[in-house]
Amino acid sequence: MKNLIFIVVLGIYSTQAQKKARFGLRSGLNISDISNLNSEKQNSFYAGGFVAIKLSKQFTLQPELNYSRQGAKLNGTNLDLLDQVEINYLSLSILAKVYLAKNVHLDFGQYLDVDIDDNLTHNDHFLYLPHFDLGFIGGVGIDFLQNFTLEARYKFGLVDVYNINSEDPYYYQIENKNTNQVIQLGLAYKIDY
Repeated sequence: MKNLIFIVVLGIYSTQAQKKARFGLRSGLNISDISNLNSEKQNSFYAGGFVAIKLSKQFTLQPELNYSRQGAKLNGTNLDLLDQVEINYLSLSILAKVYLAKNVHLDFGQYLDVDIDDNLTHNDHFLYLPHFDLGFIGGVGIDFLQNFTLEARYKFGLVDVYNINSEDPYYYQIENKNTNQVIQLGLAYKIDY
């Protein structure tokens, strides 16, 4: 009898725990630029997955793993004659989602992006080290139709992603850091299971 009660209690607890953590998919538009370059915004995309861990009615912790294409369109100042900088990242982020109302939340957190492919010429000093970006995310989300969320976010980097990675002689003329600036507009879907 004790074993049966234990199994029932364990079953109820595991059912409640499953409601608190939900997996999901997200995708959308990246509007990216790199600061302090003579450049314009470039449109691309991001896609990935997440786990939403609901800790209370007002607070959810959300780790994410995304693929993100970023960069900038250059305005003819690059001596390598690149017309745009393209950097593809594998992005790991951890967000806090604070609900202001039942379906509206603010998102904020940190990210670590690992450069998995780009069109920059790399210095030999960094040949065996992965190139990365580290920064912050802030945004807002609106939940609708129970499983969907409209998202608008802003990612701002802290790492100099152009000067560190490039052998381009033009970069010596740049006085400030060249950091990622990305607006993300997209849709997320929480999977029912």
